[in-house]
Amino acid sequence: MFFAYTGYARLATLAEEVREPERTIPRAMLISLGGASVLYLLVCAVAIGVVGADGLAASRAPLSTAAERLGTPIAVAIGVAAGTAMLGVLLSQILGISRVLLAMARRGDLPGGLAKVEARHGVPAVAVLTTGGLILLVTLVGRIEWVASTAAFTILLYYAVANSASLRLPREDLMFPRWVSWAGLATCLLFAASIRPAVAGAGLGLLAIGFAVRALVRAFTRRSEPS
Repeated sequence: MFFAYTGYARLATLAEEVREPERTIPRAMLISLGGASVLYLLVCAVAIGVVGADGLAASRAPLSTAAERLGTPIAVAIGVAAGTAMLGVLLSQILGISRVLLAMARRGDLPGGLAKVEARHGVPAVAVLTTGGLILLVTLVGRIEWVASTAAFTILLYYAVANSASLRLPREDLMFPRWVSWAGLATCLLFAASIRPAVAGAGLGLLAIGFAVRALVRAFTRRSEPS
């Protein structure tokens, strides 16, 4: 379930592309989280009312099971809505991850070509295309259960890092009390520890690959620099 809520963080990656980010982004996060929470609660209430909690727990596709109970027209409508929602998720992933690649390339953690921003549209076109290619690769070779679980684990870890970083900010730069960061850090680590060991191992393996790529890029960049 946590994986379904991670899209709100994509808003933070657009800080340099919006006006008044210190005001706009927190407001957008609260609105998106609030709207998503209300929507999930309403959908859960309807699904439980139609199928029952035990029936949903026993199904590998709970919403599909509830839709089938409601009849063919409803099932078709929910299928179309699910497909549309997945396209929205895909767009948000491309939008957010490409900006992360942009930031990492600027720091020298990834090849410099990913930091190129189009003058006409003001977007990192190379990073966007690279992100789309990586998502396509994961879609072709990965299973949705494994991808979602592994992504949730790694996302929890980097949210924990973000909360740790916020604890080092000067007091005058804080938007919220420090206890919010401490609560976020503890919650992220607690959720990450609850994930199955096999999934956590896969997530740590992916992180190890990422660190190895970063080390190789930095080593190559140092060698390429004029002495």
